[in-house]
Amino acid sequence: MRDFKREKINDLNEAKTEAINKKEYGDSLREQGNYISELLGEINVVDSEDVQGIENSKEQIQEDYEVDLHENVEAPSEEILENTNEMTVEVSEEVGNVDDGISKIEQAESVSDVGKDALEGGRNSLEKSSQEYTELEEEGNELVDDVKSTLDALAQDISNLF
Repeated sequence: MRDFKREKINDLNEAKTEAINKKEYGDSLREQGNYISELLGEINVVDSEDVQGIENSKEQIQEDYEVDLHENVEAPSEEILENTNEMTVEVSEEVGNVDDGISKIEQAESVSDVGKDALEGGRNSLEKSSQEYTELEEEGNELVDDVKSTLDALAQDISNLF
């Protein structure tokens, strides 16, 4: 029998770490892009060929930043979202199983006083698990929301560098 709860906690912790890493990379990319944009915006040339050269550079840099964002933040973050959504579905299903177990134990407790202490211990254990799974599911959903929000903000900012 596998340690389902421990696996899901580890999966969520890994996803959180990856999400933080991708956010930090995206933030750094945004800061660098903003700085480059600021520097290029300060270039004052009058010759049309020079102006066109700067504009071409801006367009290429914009494209490069968008590609970098996609390859190093968006695509890996989509994988984080997919894995975290899958994990929350699995955890949600297990909450249902655990809650069903609690219900069965409560039914068993009403049948006889024999073994009531053991049943109570089992029920307490399942109630604790139900709470832990519910918290894990909520954390997974919060991570998904945070990653989506971060991706939207980064995509918006990077797309408007120049």
